[in-house]
Amino acid sequence: MKAKKSEMFIGVYPNPTNGPVTITIAGELKSTPEQLLVIDPTGKVVIAQKNTESVNLENLSAGTYLIQLVAKDQTYQSQPIILSK
Repeated sequence: MKAKKSEMFIGVYPNPTNGPVTITIAGELKSTPEQLLVIDPTGKVVIAQKNTESVNLENLSAGTYLIQLVAKDQTYQSQPIILSK
């Protein structure tokens, strides 16, 4: 018997953004993620928050970032987010 693959989509808007973004989650995850990480182009975690579905990027440099959500021992990653100043 094959394990069921987890289906989930992470949407981030607005994208591009000048600061605040909201994360929408569609799929099997029914609760708020345990952790939200913002990762810069070098792979460094620049923001880490718990139990949230929004984040403000305004204190970061302009560029491209990824958001990772950790939930139920699994990690999900967004499409690249463009921060413009």
